[in-house]
Amino acid sequence: MHHGKGFGSGHCTAYCYNTEGGFWVHCNDSKRNVCSVEEVCKTQAYILFYTQRTLQDKAGIPEKQLQAQVFATQNQ
Repeated sequence: MHHGKGFGSGHCTAYCYNTEGGFWVHCNDSKRNVCSVEEVCKTQAYILFYTQRTLQDKAGIPEKQLQAQVFATQNQ
């Protein structure tokens, strides 16, 4: 996420998903805070990275459950 005016100045932060632990983290310089999927879905990201995974990720969360979490959050 970019915070500030224009591309010539400002500050960048990132939301990252920990597949081993099954949780989201907000990274801001040296600070890292665990956050909810609801917080992540409310952001205005300008770049997204995707990874391919199997039907059940390493954290043991079934694909349909993850899809349901994201769908429910987007339709609030």
